[in-house]
Amino acid sequence: MKKKRTFSFILMLLIIAGFLFGQETLARTITEDEQLTRVGTGAFRDGFYDIAEKQFSNFVKTYPRHDKVFDIYYLLGRTFLIKGRLKEAKAAFSKIIHEGKTFENMDSALLAVAELEMTLGNQEEASKILL
Repeated sequence: MKKKRTFSFILMLLIIAGFLFGQETLARTITEDEQLTRVGTGAFRDGFYDIAEKQFSNFVKTYPRHDKVFDIYYLLGRTFLIKGRLKEAKAAFSKIIHEGKTFENMDSALLAVAELEMTLGNQEEASKILL
């Protein structure tokens, strides 16, 4: 009788644990856009700029109308800057300036483009951007 009770108790615990584990698994599923941004920002933060570039590039190609697309363009521009790819960085920041009118960090994007123009030898263009 005692073995039967122990068996029933263990079975009940396993059922409860399985139910709870199943709920956690459902809660952890993320969408593809979230996955691209999480992997990209994590790679960027950890210094894996090739991976970050790939994730950010895939995001802007796949989700050009996403509400976070200009945040990703900003991170992509910073990634290009770090990698020394100045023209690509300028293109990413310019995309924000020309299309992302509601971008929260517009000042940072403008400053980045101005710095890039100065680095590329275009002092007049940099002055226009800063004004």
